[in-house]
Amino acid sequence: MVLNRTQQTILAIIDKDARLSHSEISKQSKIPKSVVTYNLNNLIKSGVIKGFATLVDHSSLGYSELRVYLNLYENNLERENQFIEYLTAMKNTSIVVLCIGNYDLIVNFYVRNIQYFWKQWFEVLKLYRSIIKDYAFNIIVEKDLFPFFPGMQNRIEKTYVIGNRKAEEVDEMDRKLLNLLNNDCRRPLFEIANILKMSSSSVIYRIRKLEEKKVILGYYTIFNFEKLKKEFFRVQFQFEEVNPLEDFINLLKVSGKVLGFSKIIGSFNDLEVDILVDDIEGLISFVNEIRQKFPGFIRDYRYLHITETHKWNHNPEAEE
Repeated sequence: MVLNRTQQTILAIIDKDARLSHSEISKQSKIPKSVVTYNLNNLIKSGVIKGFATLVDHSSLGYSELRVYLNLYENNLERENQFIEYLTAMKNTSIVVLCIGNYDLIVNFYVRNIQYFWKQWFEVLKLYRSIIKDYAFNIIVEKDLFPFFPGMQNRIEKTYVIGNRKAEEVDEMDRKLLNLLNNDCRRPLFEIANILKMSSSSVIYRIRKLEEKKVILGYYTIFNFEKLKKEFFRVQFQFEEVNPLEDFINLLKVSGKVLGFSKIIGSFNDLEVDILVDDIEGLISFVNEIRQKFPGFIRDYRYLHITETHKWNHNPEAEE
C-alpha cells in the first residue's frame, strides 16, 4: 500500500505517541479532525495499523530480558507449530518471531529469577528438544527504539531507551492497569475506570505516576510493515574494537532505516541492529555504507530476515 502525504503525516505523529486523541492529532498536523478520523479508520481497516501498545520498561519492574535464537529441524511442521504456540502462550515470553537466516526462531524471555528460568528452560527442552537443532542465548543489556516514519522530527528525542533502571514499587492495581493499557493504549479512560472500579481521575493519577517512574516509557503504534512493502532485518555485528562504538551508535540514531538496536552479551554478537529496507539490496547497501564509514571496525556480521510475528509484548508477567 502506498501512503499519501496526509496518511504519512498522521502516522508520523502517532508513531511513538499512540495515545493522542484525534483532536490532538488534528491540532499537531493541521489536518481537520474528520479527515484524521477517516484516515486512521482506513489504515486500521486495511491492516497497515495492527494495534496500539504501551511500552513498559521491564527493568523498572525488576526483570531482565534474554533473547534466544533457535535453529529447528525441518522434518515435522506440526510439532514446529505446536512449539510456536507453546512459546507464545508462555506468560514470560515477550517476543516470538519467525526468521530466515542462521536461525529459524527468535524468542525473548522476561526473567526475574535466573534459577527458576533455568528450570523452566529445561522443561521447554524436555517437551521439544526433538525438533531443536541448536540454540544460542543473548543477554539484552539495553535496547534503543526509534520512530519508523522518516518524516518524524526530532528523531533522537523520540527514542525509547529500555533497560538498566532500578526496580520501582508497583501494586496490584498498577499491574492491572498496565495489562489493560498493554492490550490497547488507546482504550478510553472511562472504560478503564469501570473495569478497575475507580474514578477516571484516579486512573489518570496512576498513569502519570507510572510515567514519572519510567515504568511506562510511552505509547506506540504497531505497523504491518509487509503492507508498507518493507522488509525487516536484524543485523548482528561483532566488532574488532570498542573505541569507535559511540560514533557508530550515533550514526544508527540518525539513520532513517534503523528501527532500533540492542546492546547485548552473547556467544557471537556485540550489537544487534533492526532495520527496515525495501529489499535485500537495501540491506547490503546499508551494511556496506557502515563498513566504509568505519573501516576495520566491523570484524564480522550476520543477518536474519524477520518474516512473521507471533507475539510482541512489552509488559512482563510473573514467571511463577
